[in-house]
Amino acid sequence: MILLLSGESRAQQPYEEFTQSESLKTITLYAFARGDRPETRYLNPPVADLQNAGQQIVLEFDDLRARFSQYKVRIMHCEADWTRSRLLDMEYLTGINEFFLNDFQVSQNTKVPYYHYRFVVPKPTISGNFVLQLFENDELVVQRKFWIYENRVNIVASVNPARDPEFWKTHQQLDLKIDLGNYRIGIPRRELKVYLRFNRNQWKEVNNDDLASSGRNTFTLQPFNNDYLFPAGNEFRYLDISSNISRGQNVKEIVRGRPDDVFTNPQLSRSGTNFVDAYDNDGGLVIANRDGGDADTGSDYVNVFFRLTPGHYPDNTEPVLYGKLTDWQYLPLEFDAESGFLQHVLLLKNGVYDFAFGLQNTLTGETDSSYFEGNFQQAGNTYEIFVYQAVPGKRAISLIGYQVTQ
Repeated sequence: MILLLSGESRAQQPYEEFTQSESLKTITLYAFARGDRPETRYLNPPVADLQNAGQQIVLEFDDLRARFSQYKVRIMHCEADWTRSRLLDMEYLTGINEFFLNDFQVSQNTKVPYYHYRFVVPKPTISGNFVLQLFENDELVVQRKFWIYENRVNIVASVNPARDPEFWKTHQQLDLKIDLGNYRIGIPRRELKVYLRFNRNQWKEVNNDDLASSGRNTFTLQPFNNDYLFPAGNEFRYLDISSNISRGQNVKEIVRGRPDDVFTNPQLSRSGTNFVDAYDNDGGLVIANRDGGDADTGSDYVNVFFRLTPGHYPDNTEPVLYGKLTDWQYLPLEFDAESGFLQHVLLLKNGVYDFAFGLQNTLTGETDSSYFEGNFQQAGNTYEIFVYQAVPGKRAISLIGYQVTQ
């Protein structure tokens, strides 16, 4: 949990994502456009095209107290480093920066009752980085980041095995070309800021000295620079809890209760094994209900016992669970004497969830995601490229390009 500072000191701190209410679950912020599949909307990152009037940022969440509460949203414009920008609300929004949530539905025939809220975020009038703040009766309870971009430049990217023989079996390399075309930038090496994101949660900033000029108004990321290698990881483990009646993939047992308890198959380390190509959502989740109820309001909540076969680990380390289901936080597993497994329990809504295990150093907080999962260059991953322009003297940056590649 991250507490915000107040007043002027808070404005100097980078905004972080957090949830400060145990009653709010399945909090999702995503982009949705006409033609998108509603059932997979939670897989969409919260990145929207400024010029596309049919694409919006949407917030959804469940309140497990199952009663109406007055929620409201504020939107903050940020710099590239996620500190508050100097812009006034009126310079990036139309209207007053206070939006009340009135769209909610009551759960139907669930053991765990809840209110399901949905809010279409008013689209800012400029591009850049933004933070959505959710308040309950003037108390800040949720904070999430989102992006609005412009299609000013052309981004071409592809994922390939590392060219360095030392890493070609375990790492991936992103080949990147940025074509400015006719878009005028005074001093590209000074004004451009390029960030890479791996599977929605790992970031790298590109050093502009590593962007080689490869033609008129075109820049290419140097292909033999190991600074931009990414450990490829493995396909995520897959859990199907879309039914409380029949066992889905990776479910060992369902114990009836209020709520039901779901136990995963005991998981083993995959490091040192051969790569097996399998479907995953790169750490994401999909809310679904195979028992005939509406996915949003007919899906129930269950206690999921994630179980890992114990082993011998280095001193000052502990196994952790992570993925979108943990909001990319690393949650420790504890030994359960009754079952003989390491486990962590999460209250999750019916659906399909990716998950993985890592080994965290309890002194430094660093996590080795390959310890249990391994690194295989064949693994499928999602890469996003964010291209910003910071004009000297201008009061805000612009997000002038965005691209996704897999």
